[in-house]
Amino acid sequence: MIRIAFIGFAVMLLLSSCATLNSQSAEKPTPVPSIMPSFPPPTPSESPAGSGTPDLKAIQEKLFSQKSVFETKHEIQMMMGATGKDHIMMQFRSKGDVERKFTAADKEAIQATLYELAGEPFPLEITFLECCTQEPFISGIIKSYDAAENRVLIVHETKKNGNSSDPLAYFVGLMPDAILQIDGVSANTKLSASLVGRRAKVWTSGFVMDSYPGQTSAIKLIIE
Repeated sequence: MIRIAFIGFAVMLLLSSCATLNSQSAEKPTPVPSIMPSFPPPTPSESPAGSGTPDLKAIQEKLFSQKSVFETKHEIQMMMGATGKDHIMMQFRSKGDVERKFTAADKEAIQATLYELAGEPFPLEITFLECCTQEPFISGIIKSYDAAENRVLIVHETKKNGNSSDPLAYFVGLMPDAILQIDGVSANTKLSASLVGRRAKVWTSGFVMDSYPGQTSAIKLIIE
């Protein structure tokens, strides 16, 4: 009797396991929603390649490395070049004919050359340093001559150097293409000690060393 009961219990257990397996295989798994986030495509401002904004510092470096090209082509000298927040600023003077007056056509031609050398247009501000259209940078008496540097010391007769009691004074040399006039006549660019004691008027290139006396180079020097 015990043997028959045990066999019956085993059969019932086996049938129960099969029923459970059949029930699990009949059930279909419920899909699980994806938890990966979905991002919109980047806007042009988020994409460096699509911004379209020129790299002004890189353009400035490219132009400076080709400075001799545009200076020679347009007979100019670059006096200043800088990159602002949203544009490049460049100032030029005429080289050779230092009193040349620049026209709108001159400006457009220089701009076109700069765009060509940069390989693209870019925000640009061009200004010109024109000689001798304003009052002289300094006028006064020539007090001494420095043969080693080919320059003269010019001292203003009344103006003072800042808040000091020292007179306003500058050592003045000559740019290679400077105009030198002595008694109304054009002269070569070699100064001499014979000029000491004479009155002079100076227009400069704009570069000044703030020593005392100051130091600068003339674009035009008139000696009377």
